[in-house]
Amino acid sequence: MIDWLRLRLPRVAEWDLPAGHLLRIDEDGNQIQDIILGTQIPSFDTSIRVRPIDAEIEVSGNPSKFLQGHNLFGSSDLKSTVKRFLYRIERLLGFKIFPNHSQKYCSIHEIHVSQLVDMDSEQNMRNFLLQLGRLGSTRHKRYSSYEGETVYLGKTKGKGCRASDLYYWRFYDKKKELLSHKKSRILNHWNIGSHLRAELVLKRKHLYILGLTTVQNWTEEKMDQIFLDHLDRIKVATCNVVGEQALPPVGMRSKDMPLWYLWFSGNDLRTHYTKTTFYRLRANFLLLYGIDLGKPPYISGENILDFGWHRLRSKNHWMQPYNRQQWRKVG
Repeated sequence: MIDWLRLRLPRVAEWDLPAGHLLRIDEDGNQIQDIILGTQIPSFDTSIRVRPIDAEIEVSGNPSKFLQGHNLFGSSDLKSTVKRFLYRIERLLGFKIFPNHSQKYCSIHEIHVSQLVDMDSEQNMRNFLLQLGRLGSTRHKRYSSYEGETVYLGKTKGKGCRASDLYYWRFYDKKKELLSHKKSRILNHWNIGSHLRAELVLKRKHLYILGLTTVQNWTEEKMDQIFLDHLDRIKVATCNVVGEQALPPVGMRSKDMPLWYLWFSGNDLRTHYTKTTFYRLRANFLLLYGIDLGKPPYISGENILDFGWHRLRSKNHWMQPYNRQQWRKVG
């Protein structure tokens, strides 16, 4: 589903808005003029931002929240969503500012593609986040972090945070987010206590590489495929999840066992070997046993990573407009 957008398109009317300012419109049509310079817009914000940039208009916000009041589920049809999104903005502004058939002229500068995934139980969801935060990685290894039951792959969190110029992932507890931002009324209608939010943020540079900078190039099938393809780019060291009384994997060569015990004891192997030797041993263990010596062992009674990964890739467990009734509260 489409969770957030930043679009630019030509404007067909002059707009006298001071430099460095934007217009914020909430779902009720209330307009507030904001200073945008240096302003960070939180992802849970339900309003949208509109600002002129030379001969263009930039529109950013969450179309699902703006059009339907929440983003538990929503459309993956970008063309239809952008059309309705821009039409409602014009109605609230009270004058025409976008060209006719405006979705044809839109350029996408950022898009968030996300899914709400049922993990069967709240405990499963939390364990999956813990294990993914410790054992998941992408090509941007320097820009990953785990903090407060939120996993970032490709981005760090907090003051001075850094993110990839291409894309990054965010996995978190959707129910906890709603409660923290006083949106608990939504929970009166939906059973989502066991649901995990998986959010893929695609930046302009990456969209250009994918050939997806225009709205016209997107289809519903393409959006789902982009989500799944980028899931496959995440490497998860599932074999690093071991029990407290774990033994070396069956079939491990005797010459590799001392190294396994050294790793299992919690030692940082980078301090025991030269860089070249460490990466050679790491590649060997990944190939033969699926163990990533670059990550510590995760002591746990249950490996939930394989289960969680299957759920993330299975559309039957995504909360969608067509299957949402199975999670609706009755009465």
